[in-house]
Amino acid sequence: MTEWVAVALSGVAIVLTFYNFQTEFRFTRRVYREQVNPYVVVDLVPRAPESQMLCLSITNTGSTVARNVKVQIDPPLRTTLGSDQDARLERTLCCPISVMPPGRRVLYNVGLGSDVFAVLSPKYSVKVDAEGPFGAVETLCYEVDLNALKGAAVESETIVGQLMNIAGHLKGSKSR
Repeated sequence: MTEWVAVALSGVAIVLTFYNFQTEFRFTRRVYREQVNPYVVVDLVPRAPESQMLCLSITNTGSTVARNVKVQIDPPLRTTLGSDQDARLERTLCCPISVMPPGRRVLYNVGLGSDVFAVLSPKYSVKVDAEGPFGAVETLCYEVDLNALKGAAVESETIVGQLMNIAGHLKGSKSR
């Protein structure tokens, strides 16, 4: 009788071990796929440090090539740089980006910080679809909030502008 109990307990242990192995294997496979998939992020950022120009940035921060990248922004993003730039940005966003290598960053000018905050909507919903080495990547959906940039360098005068003002004051004081 005790032999049958030992065999039954061994069978249960084997089943539990197999179940744990499957769970760990699925988890490990998911982590591996997430590590090797592209990760495309869309944001509104200053063009350069201390720059007043705000840009739409589409960046592949993942470790592999992103293919067929589709970006949807709601409400539709406009620029403060005129209708030609609006049309160019709209054409860009309606067509998928065929290939984005790892580290690739694409910037589209949206406008000067003070103009952007005065004219454009403060919040945008972003949806990013892409394909990686294993097919479709999980859709990223998030909100971009321009209010987070208010008061940052985007709204303030640039260092170059400040230096130009100082130079103008120095020239004015020399001529006296």
